[in-house]
Amino acid sequence: MPRTFMKANIASLLGNVGATASFHFSENMDSIIADKGEARLARPVLVDVSLLNTGNRLLADFDVRADVVARCSRCLSEFTFPIRLKFKEEYKKAPETALKTQRLDGSEKPAGTGEAEDEAGNEIFAFYGDNIDFKEAVRQNLILALPMKFVCREACRGLCPVCGKNLNEGECGCSREEDSRWSPLRDVLDNLYRQSKS
Repeated sequence: MPRTFMKANIASLLGNVGATASFHFSENMDSIIADKGEARLARPVLVDVSLLNTGNRLLADFDVRADVVARCSRCLSEFTFPIRLKFKEEYKKAPETALKTQRLDGSEKPAGTGEAEDEAGNEIFAFYGDNIDFKEAVRQNLILALPMKFVCREACRGLCPVCGKNLNEGECGCSREEDSRWSPLRDVLDNLYRQSKS
């Protein structure tokens, strides 16, 4: 049964080089597509994480599956946009001093996950205590996987600009003459094309 929060206790991995552990999560993450109009998640995001203790950090292999229900930006039909991601992230335990200096009032930051840099200056995730929260890594990678505009298929023909019929369902019979206001631009493009061929 998948867990509903992306937090895992990894105490058994710490100090045990070569140790591995696997976790399975299912979580509703609708907030990641809140700025995508009517788009919504069809079901909770499924996440499988495999951890390996490499000595000075933990290497996480992610397998993420999500289905986004969206409206095509061309034909306005609703469709399901599948997302399948495989990626790796590194987690490094923050020193106890970092844990104790996270708050201005001197109290300790609760166990969780933040961001840090490795020796080469690359961003990695830092965790505090014996728990890792994988949600931020999943959130960042899901956002990067979302398109600027959802399109039901590459060859989507969109809507007729005259009557509004979905042209994927067949022609509508409307006369769609070219707007004459675009002819000067078309002439410029034609001239550039001819020059490039000569």
